[in-house]
Amino acid sequence: MKSQKQAVFDAICQVKGVLTKELSKEEMKQVSEIVLQSIEDGETRFDSGDKYNTVELRFGYVKGMVNNWLRKSSELNDGNKYIPAYKKGPQKSETLKALEALAEKHPDNEEVMNALNAQIAKETEEKAKKKEVKINVDALPEHLKSLVGQ
Repeated sequence: MKSQKQAVFDAICQVKGVLTKELSKEEMKQVSEIVLQSIEDGETRFDSGDKYNTVELRFGYVKGMVNNWLRKSSELNDGNKYIPAYKKGPQKSETLKALEALAEKHPDNEEVMNALNAQIAKETEEKAKKKEVKINVDALPEHLKSLVGQ
């Protein structure tokens, strides 16, 4: 019995003739159908219990599984290990990236360093504002209103 990863790779090779992550919507559907058939035929490992008890539910699962292997497989991503976005850290603005590049080239330029520091402060403040939580005290029950320090 083959693994789900191998089933996905085999299906991609069957549809494209080569192992690649570049698939059109139609090719993606074909790959998913091939993998689903492999599961239905008992050729591919699929331990779901009763959770995916219809073909429609299994097909939905298979589409997600194919997407996961396309995104996460180092074989399809130039040997790079998958790092989820939340582990990559906060995304920098284009302005901040440009200022950092300038600061790297001109570390002694006071004007560049001041602009960089100002941009960092601005983005930090904007990020903090996004995290602020406003509570509608009037919507709270009476016994909880005193707990909110607003």
